[in-house]
Amino acid sequence: MIHRLLFLLLLCVVALPARADQVRVNNIWVPDVRVISVRDGEVHYVTAVGRDVRRPRAEVEGIRLDAIPEYARGVELVGEGHDAAAVPMLVQARRTARSRNLDWVGHEAGMQLAAALDRLNMGADAAEAYLELMERRAGPEYLVDPPRASVAALPADQRQRLRRRVERSLGRLPEAAQPHVGRFVAALSGSAAARPVAGGAS
Repeated sequence: MIHRLLFLLLLCVVALPARADQVRVNNIWVPDVRVISVRDGEVHYVTAVGRDVRRPRAEVEGIRLDAIPEYARGVELVGEGHDAAAVPMLVQARRTARSRNLDWVGHEAGMQLAAALDRLNMGADAAEAYLELMERRAGPEYLVDPPRASVAALPADQRQRLRRRVERSLGRLPEAAQPHVGRFVAALSGSAAARPVAGGAS
């Protein structure tokens, strides 16, 4: 009886669909891969034939995760200029990733979220998204483009409170992240890049 139950359990496991992620390289989506991680500026995945691949993040133009479809959709919407529609997708992707201990996915979604919110002139929310990355000690590659224009436009007292939070996290970040966070601190001081705060993408 036990052997029969084990056999049926094995059949159920075999019948489960394999995870089918995709990565985009040289403008071509590579199907049926399994993305392992994105860490230290490198994407690690396994192909359908079992080949272990590690590529610089800059060479991977897109990532679609079977387990978190909201992430790919959010990134696609950002690419199409639809930041407002992308925000709820990225929020959901980040939440799902955190609940499954997929920190790198949460970092990727959070990075895209902070940038989209900045373009939408939602300074407080953009700052919170960036601070979430800092407080979770995301790598420098996720902190490279802090929200600035929308954050610099926040009221002085709000910027001061946010700056205190930044200072509490700053010492725990790697040295390579310091210049990126420095631009965020400058925005919280009321100065930002020359980019004007105009209407965000639809």
